[in-house]
Amino acid sequence: AIDVAGAKVGEALPSHDFAAERALFSDFITWYSQAFQAPLQDSPTLATYLAALNRRDDFIHAWERFFGDWDVLVCPAMMCTAFKHRETGTPIPVDGVETPYWTALSHACRFNLTGHPAAVIPIGLDRDGLPIGAQLVGRRHCDLRLLAAAKALARLTDGYVRPPGI
Repeated sequence: AIDVAGAKVGEALPSHDFAAERALFSDFITWYSQAFQAPLQDSPTLATYLAALNRRDDFIHAWERFFGDWDVLVCPAMMCTAFKHRETGTPIPVDGVETPYWTALSHACRFNLTGHPAAVIPIGLDRDGLPIGAQLVGRRHCDLRLLAAAKALARLTDGYVRPPGI
């Protein structure tokens, strides 16, 4: 359907260490959450923190090179489709494996690390009638271009459909 809308479509990703990118995001979340608590023994040194900022810049530059060739990345919002409401801290099933929420959300977390704008649009329903979302990501500081792409792609779907029981 996207080809019909006149978009250039292809499979591509930047070539970098996605696991390291996710681990770095985890480090920043840990450090920033500690900033609001009493100092802990395992707080990073200034050198460690500055090295992490440099690694983050490397990931930002890798994504910016990617967006030099592509206007928008379409990827999963999460590692699974929508799930029924559950108690906080309850694992989420991903391919039959109970997975912590933040792990299932790692597709979105990497762009929180790099500051790339992202939007999620509904693209259909799973067999239980729950929504399936696609995450769209764009070049840094090009939010309006990303929103225009999201609006155009959303027109190709049935839009948001209220899940059963909600």
